[in-house]
Amino acid sequence: MTRSARAVLAAGTVLTSLVCAPAFASPTYSLVTTIPINVGTNKFTGYDLSIIDPSTQLYYLTDRSAGAVDVISTQTNTLVERIGQGGGLFGGVSTGNNTAGPNGISISTLADGSKLLLAGNTAPNSTTGNVIAFNLASNGLTVNQTRTIATLNASTPLPANRVDGVADSPLANTILAANNASTPGVITVVNNATGQIISTLVLNGQNGLPNGQGNGVEGPIYDTATKTFMIAIPNLTSDAQGNGTGGGGVLEIDPATGQLLRTFSFDALGAPTGCNPNGIVQGANGVIGVACGNSGTIANPGLTLFLDPAANGGKGALTASTAVTGADQIAYDTSRNLYFEAARFALPGGAGGSTPVLGIFDGSGNFLQSIGITNNDHSVAVDPVSGEVLVAYGATSTAPGTTSIPGCSLGCVAVFAQVPEPATITLMITGLLGVGAVIRRRRVEAVHPQG
Repeated sequence: MTRSARAVLAAGTVLTSLVCAPAFASPTYSLVTTIPINVGTNKFTGYDLSIIDPSTQLYYLTDRSAGAVDVISTQTNTLVERIGQGGGLFGGVSTGNNTAGPNGISISTLADGSKLLLAGNTAPNSTTGNVIAFNLASNGLTVNQTRTIATLNASTPLPANRVDGVADSPLANTILAANNASTPGVITVVNNATGQIISTLVLNGQNGLPNGQGNGVEGPIYDTATKTFMIAIPNLTSDAQGNGTGGGGVLEIDPATGQLLRTFSFDALGAPTGCNPNGIVQGANGVIGVACGNSGTIANPGLTLFLDPAANGGKGALTASTAVTGADQIAYDTSRNLYFEAARFALPGGAGGSTPVLGIFDGSGNFLQSIGITNNDHSVAVDPVSGEVLVAYGATSTAPGTTSIPGCSLGCVAVFAQVPEPATITLMITGLLGVGAVIRRRRVEAVHPQG
């Protein structure tokens, strides 16, 4: 092989390593586009939570302004469908948050490839919470069947306000509904096939259940590691008299029987500061990311916690914490091992209490980045295929230091994605220029040999 050929080969190797190397030295996200949400003569002001189905790359958002579940394709970043609109199913926004709907949301793929989409709700013109179940085709859009699932029975405390969070167990074929606006909060487990209520857990400190201090129940998930339901409880005390400090925790519920299995009290686990959890998500290796909903202060900025239910012989342990707080929802990117949290009350680093951010952490709970978002943003979802992160922006929101968001005068969904860091771009350009110089020099040497 000639010297010039070796030089070209070496240059090609350098070029290949530059092209094939990771484009990002560390995850750096920025706003890349916005997706308008048109609700006719109304503005998009009322919404709650969201989720993405990676198998279809569809994003589902509970839209109270439209009285529907909005469906956005993360492949095209466009609104492609509204599910349930005009059917008189959802409570909407007119009667206030405690009787609004749709609220929480979940989606799962069934054994035959079809989808089960669940939305927490309040029955229209009432204060009774229920769940709306949509059986969808495998495309995630076509509605094959719509069902209303009641969550009220003689054990449910009144008022039996809205169902907020929802989750389903494919193995047990059951649904968990969290009536978070009832006092005290109540958890209902329902047979999905028959609609029969299996259990009603009233968090009043009696019958072996913790006391939720009248502060509701929040986001549930079906944990595929434990094959059980996990649900965030903003406040937990040890008995009906309210003994204990009132920090939050997570309850584990048996999907088949609807009974309480374990209580993970953050006070008992030694949480460094108070946490009143709202949203939870399953991360890697059985760890659960917990978004604390309480607002922070400069002295006590609040936390995002990470719970390992299997640690300490099943007693659980908090593996990490991050000073971001004030969130309703937390999302996990299974492809990139990153967490995302719409923290509407606090900025990391002690600013506390006022600046809403999209907080980004790695799988070990290490804080990586914060991005300013708009007022009261509390919904976040991530597409593990494209890597896009979606945050709902209400029409009444304004970003810190600004008066409007381009394209969002009527409300929108903001899309964030990774961008190369400036240092990485500089390194790539410098490397490519160096490759070019080597090739040119070797070509000259090949034409005019030295010595």
